[in-house]
Amino acid sequence: MRLFASVLGCFFLITTVFGKSAYESSFAYLQVSNEKTGANGRFCVNYQQFRSKPIVKTPEEAEALGLRYWASQDKLSICETSNVTSFKGDVVPFKYRIDDDDPCARKHLNSSLAKILNVERVVDIDYLTKRSASAGLTVVDRGRNFTGKWSDYLFSEFYDPDVRADQSLPLFYVYRDVFKNKILSLGSVEQLKLRFYRPPSLPVDPSMLIIWFMAMFCVIVGGVSASRNYHKLSKMLNNQSEPSPETADGDTSQSQVQLQGDDQQEKPAAEFGGGDLCHNIVGVGLLMILVVGILLLGFFFRYIMVTLFNVVLVIAGTFALRCCTMDLLSFIFEFEDWELNSSPNDLLKKCLPIRRDIKCLSKKPKLVSSIVLLLSLGICVFWFFNRSNPHAFILLDGINIAVCIYVLKGMYFPNLKWLAIILVCMFVYDIFMVFGTPFLTSSGCSVMVEVAAGNDCSKSDKKGYPVAPVNMAIPEKMPVLFQVPRLNDPMISCVDLSVEMEYHPVMLGLGDVIVPGYLIGFCFTADLVFKSKIGYGIIATIGYGLGLIITFVSLLLSETAQPALIYLVPSSLLPVIAIAFCRGQLRLLWTGDHNKTLRDIVRVNETSDNEV
Repeated sequence: MRLFASVLGCFFLITTVFGKSAYESSFAYLQVSNEKTGANGRFCVNYQQFRSKPIVKTPEEAEALGLRYWASQDKLSICETSNVTSFKGDVVPFKYRIDDDDPCARKHLNSSLAKILNVERVVDIDYLTKRSASAGLTVVDRGRNFTGKWSDYLFSEFYDPDVRADQSLPLFYVYRDVFKNKILSLGSVEQLKLRFYRPPSLPVDPSMLIIWFMAMFCVIVGGVSASRNYHKLSKMLNNQSEPSPETADGDTSQSQVQLQGDDQQEKPAAEFGGGDLCHNIVGVGLLMILVVGILLLGFFFRYIMVTLFNVVLVIAGTFALRCCTMDLLSFIFEFEDWELNSSPNDLLKKCLPIRRDIKCLSKKPKLVSSIVLLLSLGICVFWFFNRSNPHAFILLDGINIAVCIYVLKGMYFPNLKWLAIILVCMFVYDIFMVFGTPFLTSSGCSVMVEVAAGNDCSKSDKKGYPVAPVNMAIPEKMPVLFQVPRLNDPMISCVDLSVEMEYHPVMLGLGDVIVPGYLIGFCFTADLVFKSKIGYGIIATIGYGLGLIITFVSLLLSETAQPALIYLVPSSLLPVIAIAFCRGQLRLLWTGDHNKTLRDIVRVNETSDNEV
């Protein structure tokens, strides 16, 4: 627990020190109160200078400002001449776009606010500042098209690029219907007091902590389950070589002593894939070609590949949820499932005119297992048909956790050599696909980011205008991702899902969990042979956790997508190799010689479980 608390403390400190100071979004709060009637309301607005100029954190700290029109009552046009000489202590509401019937429409039709304010001596923001205005409130017509893909929607990253970033006058944006129907409904203009504020962001983004917990849970549970999956281990180890009769019933400690002796000079057991060096190299090469090929197919035929992955996830998720649920029930209740009276083959014999024995269906199903399988299928199918829902990520994350554990539990690498080679290959692959491919694509975007997230590297059009997600036709994300919305932004309640389509998530690919998870599973299995106070499984897990923290810190510092494996592979693999070298056990792990002893341990434990 102390170590765990230290890791979290380290994460808290690093993200607090290195986290960017700019706001996560342009949203802010506007509290409007009628001091005469006591009526009040809080509204979401967008703040123009959100990247450079902070505002007060609470309504109590905010200055109470009056609301005053530029010219006459209910007139929002800035084209009119104003007789007001001072707007000190007041907020001035403006119309964001001019209409055909405005006096200056002929010259400035469909121009942005800044162009209207800065052309031909029309009153500009600097002139407002000279008249001591405290803030500007720009009234926006929701959905009004300006040019190209830019329609007037207020969203998390909305701002007007034509307004100078160093503009000293605070400028806020609000929808016309909110201003007319809600703010002005609280009382007359003379009675209203306006306060702008924005609560501070949390020092640590809870979404990153949640992703960290999920990833750590997967590698720990998957790794420990892999080391305790004696049936699978026995089958894999027996495929390498048959154990001698003398050691089958002997004491495991004796086998471990023999391992340190003359047996070290024997030929190593079969390696990764059960073949020789040439076969292993070919196997790794084919694996990398397959991985790269899938990514390129996802880049050029994204819609097809996303659909395919969705279907595959429904199938894999069904069996993964069923397996994990049954393991959990067996662990908690230690029960034996009940077999049904008839097998599927028996039912086919009764229903089909041609009675043929089907060996794969001859085994009688079990009651609880069958019910869990149907429920798991129902969950995955429900996600499939509701995956466009902004809250579907909750169900998706649960399915992906089960898939990670299921995959890690069923795979074992007999030696560290080929496992390390695969990890290094994935390390290079991740670097190239994230940092190398932008130099090869016409858009200058990363192939990995486009395939995984489904969006390009910019949320602006060619003119630099921020485009609302609803107008960008953002394609569906790949389902093989952990996704958690950014929760450190206190303005998340202002997100309009009809415009933004989704919460802005922190994402982690399943490959960033499964690939290092194989190493962690290997290390937990090796700990069955090497009895150490601090086992290799713990060392690899701690390294993985620290590597994930470094990944998140890099994400905060760079503000761009990061290839997680460039941090996760060294942080988990190098400590294992270094400590194994210091303990004099590196050659045994590297060649897989420890499997001689592991085979006997697995046989003894498997026999004990069967007797119980």
